[in-house]
Amino acid sequence: MACVEDEPEANIFSGKPLDKEIKKEYVLNEARQFVNKYVMYQIPELNTAAPTSNDLVCQFCGKRYKHQAHLHQYEREKHGHPGPSDLDTQQTVFQKEDKVFNYTHNLEVLLQL
Repeated sequence: MACVEDEPEANIFSGKPLDKEIKKEYVLNEARQFVNKYVMYQIPELNTAAPTSNDLVCQFCGKRYKHQAHLHQYEREKHGHPGPSDLDTQQTVFQKEDKVFNYTHNLEVLLQL
């Protein structure tokens, strides 16, 4: 359609206007075509390196564990793999920093000079 007054050239319903089942099937078919054309091609591929089960097994050597913390500790010590505990501690250090206090404290030090 080039302007509002033009008649549509595509997606025209040609069924009986009072038949609800045909209308429902038409709408579902149009929605399915829309999703397949504009949405489905944008789905990212999943990472195949992710764990495939809930077994606590070292991803490097296959050693089994009963506790997740011990598995992460083993992977960190033996294989040098940073576990989630390392990442959590780094984040909490940054979160504990009080930037307003640091700013005002440094400002007071500068004003005393």
